[in-house]
Amino acid sequence: MNKREFLNALKSRLSGLPEDDARHWLDYYAEMIDDRVEDGMSEEAAVADLGGLDAVVASILTETPITKLVGAKLEKKRALKGWHIALIAIGSPIWLALLIALLAVIFAVFVTLFSLIISAFSIVASFIGTAIGCMASAFTQSSLAHGLTFFGVGLVFAGLSVLACVAAIAFSKWVVKLIKAFVLFIKARIAGKERV
Repeated sequence: MNKREFLNALKSRLSGLPEDDARHWLDYYAEMIDDRVEDGMSEEAAVADLGGLDAVVASILTETPITKLVGAKLEKKRALKGWHIALIAIGSPIWLALLIALLAVIFAVFVTLFSLIISAFSIVASFIGTAIGCMASAFTQSSLAHGLTFFGVGLVFAGLSVLACVAAIAFSKWVVKLIKAFVLFIKARIAGKERV
């Protein structure tokens, strides 16, 4: 794909954005391709180096706030006639309730995902607390054997807390990636189903 074909395809995929934003991104990627060509790459190699059209569009949608996408979508709608407004008003008890339910479900999904992250780090905190408690109580034992046992159990929980912390961080990164993918999915649906 050469520069012109890439920019034309990108322009059609960005039709859900405000015109100024779409023009900005087209100019940005045209300049990126030109810079690579000046560095000695062919147009086809420069376009391929961008990572593909889907990746470029996903990157652009990630950078674009949802409010701009919704504003562009509403701006492109044609003017409402009187009977449209009447139907909207009559149907408002139904569509408004459905909209509130949809927003509540989306909010619940986000709260659930963030509570999973908090739960993962709560496990880490409990292991750390147990390790500190066991090690501290090792010094209050009446016999050396009991003291060494408590200290050993404390070391085991200290090791488990390190492993749990690594697992919790990896899990948190996965959840954040999942949330970003969900937000990108919503933005892509707002921008238009034929895009991304």
